[in-house]
Amino acid sequence: MGQALSVDTSAMERWRDVTHTSHPWPEGRSGHVACMVDDDRMFLFGGYANHGFCVPDAWLYDARQATWSRHRDHETNAPDGRTGATVCCVPAAAPKGCHQPAAAASSASAASAAGRFVVVFGGFVSGSRSHTNQLVVYDLDAHRWSDATHFGHDVALADVGIGAADDDVGLAVSTVGPCPSPRDKLASCIHNGTIYFFGGWGAQYDIPDDNWDRDVDYGCGWNNQLFSLDVSALQACSNTGRATLVWDKPVTIGDAPAGRAAHSMTLCGDTAVVVGGRTAAGRQNDVHLLELAALPPTWRELDLEPGVPAPVPRSWHSACRCGRDRVWLHGGLSRGSSVQPTGGDVLADAWVLSLSKGWQAVPAPSCAIRWHTAVFCQSLGQVFVFGGSNGTVFFPNYINQLLSWRATVPCLQDLCFAAMVDQVQGSVRGRDAAGGAGIMERLRGKGGGRRNDGPSEGDGDEAGVLGDGVETDCRAAVAALQARLPADIRKSLPRSVLQPLLASFARHHLGQTLSPPTTPSSPTTPSS
Repeated sequence: MGQALSVDTSAMERWRDVTHTSHPWPEGRSGHVACMVDDDRMFLFGGYANHGFCVPDAWLYDARQATWSRHRDHETNAPDGRTGATVCCVPAAAPKGCHQPAAAASSASAASAAGRFVVVFGGFVSGSRSHTNQLVVYDLDAHRWSDATHFGHDVALADVGIGAADDDVGLAVSTVGPCPSPRDKLASCIHNGTIYFFGGWGAQYDIPDDNWDRDVDYGCGWNNQLFSLDVSALQACSNTGRATLVWDKPVTIGDAPAGRAAHSMTLCGDTAVVVGGRTAAGRQNDVHLLELAALPPTWRELDLEPGVPAPVPRSWHSACRCGRDRVWLHGGLSRGSSVQPTGGDVLADAWVLSLSKGWQAVPAPSCAIRWHTAVFCQSLGQVFVFGGSNGTVFFPNYINQLLSWRATVPCLQDLCFAAMVDQVQGSVRGRDAAGGAGIMERLRGKGGGRRNDGPSEGDGDEAGVLGDGVETDCRAAVAALQARLPADIRKSLPRSVLQPLLASFARHHLGQTLSPPTTPSSPTTPSS
């Protein structure tokens, strides 16, 4: 399953270890890809596992319910397991000119939300021990993978027949135009119905005027190629339709970054933010911006004030958007020494980059990770970090830890929701300490009978809110919630505000008819 790190987050109110809150659970891995596919769900695919091979499984994590589910292709045509690929989620129906607001990236992958189709490109396939430029599409509704057929560099869109796909095959995907050569450790983001791919590591096959820095020992090199893939045909496509996607190599102006791999590429508005990665000269901590709304797209390096603290050079880190113009960065592998340039330390630090103000260090748990993933769940205001390795390059130790970092202050309703879910999940695993029925059973009126616990010994405003059967449990939920709240907002949340919200949650989500609160009702839920 992979090792769970010992994470001390007690002094860091923004961090939570949410590992093993449900079963099943993905095994430990690194070099996998992840992206948000809607407001609350994260898609995960591939990566190296402890048996030394890449796993081909796909998972969905529901951030609100804190549960994992494994997606199994009913036609058993899942692609080979791979590492260092890229992934983007394509909107099911979004007009051009309306870019997707959420984007995330890891050291070897990039992700964007939200939609129905997930596009995976490139990577290193452990079975064949080779890089690939295969493009596959996963339909989240049909639970089916489709392997894209590439018709060649010189084939025009008009030359590809458009018709209905075979119902037994499902979605039929093809591509035309100049496709990238096989590579891994590239990064990508989606903007205005187009996925942009940058960099990577692989053999030099094409376009001699590009910046390829070759490593003679490995026969491969780092590149600074920028490719685009128009995926608008997927946005209105059914699961038994046909979609032809168009590759292009857009012309840009400005100074492009040096060829690199294991970097991150994060979309903030109309700007793709490239951070760090490994170049021929070693690992970097530079920041480059690609203005995608400009015609033509324009590269520029972000000017940071000299002397201001910044992350050390790194690759295999994770990064994602965590605000309108903010990029969150965590972990990775440091530069190493001149004696051992491929070495370096696995990092545990975390930073937030403001495109207008520069870098700021943020508290981080004492767990060093590299080649993991991070995604931003905008509805909860949290960054979710999964997997990675805390070992060396040649002696990895794959983990399946899931951590969350509070990027924004959540609303009271979300806090109460989380508290109730924690209480319910705890009771589902067994009876309470007194030997009575669990909370879920009592809230649904099943098992254990109804209890009459009477008013609490604490504040009188807690009594009678939920009736005889559940008032004690709701008091416990309130206490648990208040104990878990960050100190900066704990004082502003009286129980008279929390109690009606907990009652509302139980009423709407657990089907229990509840009596109205006896305390003054709360106004519309404010933002904390």
